[in-house]
Amino acid sequence: MVPRWSSGSGQARRREVDNRREESPKVADSTRTIGNLHEHRFPVGVLYGVTLLTCVGVAVTNFFIVWSTWYLFKLRLQMLEDVIASSHLAVSALPLAAYSAALAAVAAALVVWVSPMSAGGGLPEMKGYLNGTKIPGLFDKRAFLVRLFGTICVVGSGMPVGREGPTISLGCNIGLGAVKLLARPFARRWINMDVSDSGSLPALLVDEERLVYAKRIGCAMGGAAGIAVIFDAPIGGFLYMLEEVTVSAWVPELTLRAFICTAATCLFNRLLLNLCGQSVDSFLIFVHGYGDPQEWGWQDVPCIVFTAVALGYFSAVYTRALASMWSFRRRSATEGWLRSYQPWAKVVEASLCAGLCALAFFAVSLLVTCMDKHSELNELHFNCPEGQFNAVAYLLFNGPEEAIKLFYSPARLLSLRASDMIAVLLVYVCLNVGMMGLAVPMGSFIPNMFIGAVSGRLIGHLLNHLELPFGFAKPSVYALMGSAAMLGGSLRQTLSIVVFLTECINDMSLIPVLMVSVFVSNKVAKMVGERGLDEELIVRKGVRYLDAELPKELDTVQITAADLCLPLPASALLAPVSTVAAVRLALKECDSGTFPVLSAGRCLGLVTRKRLQTVVNAQFPAEKVASEELQMERRCTNGAGADEDDDLQVSEFIADLCRSGSTVATTSEDCGAKLALHRIMDKAPMTLLETMPVPRFHSLFTRTDINAVCVVSIHGDFVGLLTRSSLIDAVLRCEGHSSGDHAPAATTAPGGITDVEAGGTGHGLGSEPAVCIPSSRPAEWTAHEDCNITQLKARIAELEAALAAASVPQIAKRDEGVADSPSSSPAGAGPT
Repeated sequence: MVPRWSSGSGQARRREVDNRREESPKVADSTRTIGNLHEHRFPVGVLYGVTLLTCVGVAVTNFFIVWSTWYLFKLRLQMLEDVIASSHLAVSALPLAAYSAALAAVAAALVVWVSPMSAGGGLPEMKGYLNGTKIPGLFDKRAFLVRLFGTICVVGSGMPVGREGPTISLGCNIGLGAVKLLARPFARRWINMDVSDSGSLPALLVDEERLVYAKRIGCAMGGAAGIAVIFDAPIGGFLYMLEEVTVSAWVPELTLRAFICTAATCLFNRLLLNLCGQSVDSFLIFVHGYGDPQEWGWQDVPCIVFTAVALGYFSAVYTRALASMWSFRRRSATEGWLRSYQPWAKVVEASLCAGLCALAFFAVSLLVTCMDKHSELNELHFNCPEGQFNAVAYLLFNGPEEAIKLFYSPARLLSLRASDMIAVLLVYVCLNVGMMGLAVPMGSFIPNMFIGAVSGRLIGHLLNHLELPFGFAKPSVYALMGSAAMLGGSLRQTLSIVVFLTECINDMSLIPVLMVSVFVSNKVAKMVGERGLDEELIVRKGVRYLDAELPKELDTVQITAADLCLPLPASALLAPVSTVAAVRLALKECDSGTFPVLSAGRCLGLVTRKRLQTVVNAQFPAEKVASEELQMERRCTNGAGADEDDDLQVSEFIADLCRSGSTVATTSEDCGAKLALHRIMDKAPMTLLETMPVPRFHSLFTRTDINAVCVVSIHGDFVGLLTRSSLIDAVLRCEGHSSGDHAPAATTAPGGITDVEAGGTGHGLGSEPAVCIPSSRPAEWTAHEDCNITQLKARIAELEAALAAASVPQIAKRDEGVADSPSSSPAGAGPT
């Protein structure tokens, strides 16, 4: 956006900037004026083109997944019926297990050898990306194809997993692809125009920020469309993504576009199904509309609360079991005896687990009695005589989606005994927990709903068999309450769950009890476990994530920006015109992703490691960079700036400018050549005063795509850098996690998750010791290696005591730079 310099204050500020440039002749002769910047906005047609392209892409992708999995299920059931009819019942289980194992092996092979980041649902990584963390390989073309075909194979194999997690990730992938396809050409054109105008890149940073903003919107919009199209619930999908992104990071522009995108995606999906001669209800998780509203009375409220309490507690234990299984499988693959057999062991493991699930479902189906056929069901005879069918086999072999339809239906289509439901519940829970951590795409949303539906249906079944003078609601109502309680306790969401279930069953009379069930289970689950499943996996996977709420240890005015800023070695403080040797030394000795450019102790701007490496390589194209420098670059060139450098092809532009000799590099020989860093730096970095407390600037990192800010004194002198990573490290220490547990997955797990910026530890104020927040950085970067949370609390106590001992006038004098006389200070009082 073009600044308006016409106002009086704006003109005064402009004159001040010009005076500063005159004081620095090395920079003034080549710095472009800010008033000549172009107004960089994406055209309205591009924005709505991205929205429309995302809608069409998500709908077509979901249609392809639905039809493919339907065909695989049909083939599986037909094979099961044929084998049972032509051979002995015990032998017929082997072809079924082989069929499931083969599909799972295909999915695992795609993940292991093509895109390791596609394992699991991808929701923790997606939340990290929307939070500002760059995760290489998360949304590239290979990840899209692997998630697409891997999800089809896994769901078609009959494994007790869902497809909602990978579908949301596919929607995010499509949204990002639409932004890159339609918006990136405009960004490139702006860059070419700006370079040709003045031979510098001041407007480049505006383009980067705008494209980052557009990509975040595209990702969130695609994710909302992905979850909405599965349930045909546009409002539920919108609210689900709102709770995932959190309100603090939800930008106003996203509201309208996500609303349009979810509605249009559901409509287009219906159109595709209708053109193929199919009803949309045939391929939904639930059947819309069950006739008359399902009634409930006040006598049901205590029972619903009991169901919510029980399932809230169980969901917390279930979440912990899933997370523990993920950690166990990860340790087995990286540290255990299976390490020497990787990656083949992952493929074999997924294949064996799928075969085991098929055999377990087969065995449980043999333990139940047969029931009479129902005209509305496509029965599975299994081991039953003519005229009857096996209800448990129908539930387990048709997938959880079809089973949930029946559990939510008020009609008595399945007359299951309590023992049958208990057997189904135990087997499904055990197998689902055992699937966690496999190298295949999978989701946990639908399994949570299935477990809750079976549990709630069981409770409703038992209540309706009690001989009491009053009756209870139908078991279908309790099945719905059970699903709401499981989702609320495991995912820790509220409004989106209620809207999802209400949209799917088309019965608004159940909204009050649904809200009670979600609220109670959510509170009980939080009492048992602090985090939900996605949040727990964020910690265990090492995804760099900055929560919108500060821990109480940091929610104080006593800890300031200077206490958390990144200490830099002298070699990392670059001049506006630096030699190649100085830049190489800074890249080698400092692992920060951002470097300050200083003049006379003042920060003129920030430059990323990626751009510094680019100008060095362009100046000496024939030379090879040392291997340790390359490793440092891969570890630290991350975050929004580095990512968009790649997308906008900034490296090529900077390299051309360097080779021309007229823009970035000056003519000298060898490593004495000088680089005009002020041409490629961010000339308007975000700046904080060193005395600003953490609660004041914490939202700056959670609501925007800022990864590093300059910390300056009250006189404008440079104090240090405050990065997103250093703030995350501080939060982790206060929450009791070691940095190693939350370290970048590039070094701890397959997938290559990297932090946004390199972090650091404390920077002292005056003669006071630094508040040290340990991190995973090298030892020489740490002010005190043995700092821990106890020292942090002690530091807070010392500051509070000193503040209480000092008077307000003395503090005001100190802030104004007036030295206190010895008589005005209390005896023995130190700096406050």
